[in-house]
Amino acid sequence: MRLLLLSLCCLFVVNQARAQLIINEFSQGNSGSREYIELVVAGTRNCSGDSCMDIRGWIIDDNNGWCGAGGGQGIAIGHMRFTNDPNWSCVPYGSIILLYNSGDKNLQIIQTDDPTDANNDHVYIVPSTSTLLEHTNTTPASPSSLTYTYPATTAYLAGGDWSTVGLANTGDAVIVVSPANPGTAVHAIAYGGVSNSAGATIFKATSGGSRNYFLTSALYTSAADYTVGNAPADETPGAPNSAANAAWISSMLANPAGNVVNTSAACILQGNSYNFYGTPLTSSGTYADTFSAASGCDSIEVLHLSVVTPVTQIQSISGCNAIVYNGTTYTASTTLEDTLHTSLGCDSVYRHVFIQINTANPVTVRDTVSSCQSVTYKGTSYTTSQEVTDTLKTGTGCDSVYRKVWLDVLETPVVTVDPSDVTICRGASITLMASSPSATVSWNGFPNGNAITVRPQQTTNYVAYAVNALNCIGTAQATVRVEDLGLTLSYSPAPAERGSAVTLTSSADMDYTVLRWLPENRFSDPTAHTQIITAENSGWFYVIGQSESGCIDTGMVYMEVVPKARIFLPTAFSPNGDGLNDYFGPQFTRDYKILDFSIFNRYGQRIYHVPYLSQIGKGWDGRMSGNLCDAGTYYYTFSAEDPTGKVEKLKGDLTLVR
Repeated sequence: MRLLLLSLCCLFVVNQARAQLIINEFSQGNSGSREYIELVVAGTRNCSGDSCMDIRGWIIDDNNGWCGAGGGQGIAIGHMRFTNDPNWSCVPYGSIILLYNSGDKNLQIIQTDDPTDANNDHVYIVPSTSTLLEHTNTTPASPSSLTYTYPATTAYLAGGDWSTVGLANTGDAVIVVSPANPGTAVHAIAYGGVSNSAGATIFKATSGGSRNYFLTSALYTSAADYTVGNAPADETPGAPNSAANAAWISSMLANPAGNVVNTSAACILQGNSYNFYGTPLTSSGTYADTFSAASGCDSIEVLHLSVVTPVTQIQSISGCNAIVYNGTTYTASTTLEDTLHTSLGCDSVYRHVFIQINTANPVTVRDTVSSCQSVTYKGTSYTTSQEVTDTLKTGTGCDSVYRKVWLDVLETPVVTVDPSDVTICRGASITLMASSPSATVSWNGFPNGNAITVRPQQTTNYVAYAVNALNCIGTAQATVRVEDLGLTLSYSPAPAERGSAVTLTSSADMDYTVLRWLPENRFSDPTAHTQIITAENSGWFYVIGQSESGCIDTGMVYMEVVPKARIFLPTAFSPNGDGLNDYFGPQFTRDYKILDFSIFNRYGQRIYHVPYLSQIGKGWDGRMSGNLCDAGTYYYTFSAEDPTGKVEKLKGDLTLVR
């Protein structure tokens, strides 16, 4: 026995594998129906007490549809399961459970029936008729399905029935299912001609009568570790199948190695000692003592010891007339002493509580506050008459005065207006009516009377009011919205050239319908929002539209029509000073910007030039540097930009006549 002071609590580590119920062997027997299924409870023991498995409700079946649905897949009707009996609540790891057809017992089963493991050899010999089994003859049934699930509402009959798990020679399966997951196999072995071998953990292609299938090692998820044998030569019911298989089963029966830790806690007051397995302890800390056991699991006793020094706590409580403390009512001042303990029972706090009772005799006063429609009292608005209580306190916090205030909400006249919200067209008028069942009504800003006619230019709110005998004022508001269609008309291009196409476009601030265009003879579609016409003469154009609420407006535009832009250059001129054709230059029907104007003699020499955007004046006067030029032929180049931005380029010859 070893006593250790631990700076940290040492805990054991448990490595526990998940328990499984696996198929170790099954056989079709050498003749008839001498079939059996051998299971092994697989798990790892540990020192925390995990050494057995609860198999109550676990299902044993042949192919239920998971390994192939439809006819010829070996689906026997029904299934068996272990009963909800304490016998199956803790089956030790490493146990063998042999289920056999008691109606045609296999001759290789020489053991006496032992469904409860009465001889404690960890081998359960269970005939199919045992009452520790139960069965159903209803589900699954062919053709079943690949996604079959065992119903939770299945009714079971007492005792097993081997016909529910009978194995087909051509192809079938043995399936083990946990009740916690009735739609999935925990372990399954399929053989022969099943159509969905992927539905099983293990698949062996060999089939036929007098076959048995057995595990030769511990690798129950490896198809290579399962062997297909012959009955009866290779049958080993209720026993391991090989040395490796026996070693695996035996290893699950062995005692585990490890420790079991038992933890306790205690406390002592400062100056006392604690006896821990013969050793007196006086300091706080964690202590451990180890006891060896023949089972292989040492027992470690761990003590968490706390050494406590109590503290004194003083508390003062005051109240008015009476105080409830720890469930007791006190009406007179007093002093209480109380001791608090730790969770382990040691004194922790010595508490002294001084209770002070202050006496008070409050009085009640009453008051009334009145207002129209609502009363605001201490920041809260009240819309109905009611009494509220306000409490004033003494310097010690006791009630001194109960002030009861009646909040009197006076009736306010109800005013109604008609209409209360209306839309009119710009320039229109409307009459507003106001009424009240209990008072005379007037309109704010208007002479007395309950009716007013208004013609606002923009959206306006009008307020009607009434004053009753209590001098309370009631109001109501009428909103008159003014709708301005804002219809406009424009055209492009502007100005318009005579004979060219012009687009007239109407627009407004809201959705509208076009009623007509003027002059009517210029438009083929009187309701179109946009018109295209040919420019003729300058004049006014009109479009008349109506909004969705019926407001009518007119848009208008004056269209300026100008001649088509053209350039004319003569072919000859006579600069003799007679006032006729004395200059050579371009003539325009519209305003042009001259980009370049040059005149050349027959030798290519430029003798006249008007540079970019310069004024041309009267044109060329037939001179070069002030000297008269000879009569004859000359040449010109000319480029200019018309009012629309289009550039025109001309060139040609001209004749100078003397």
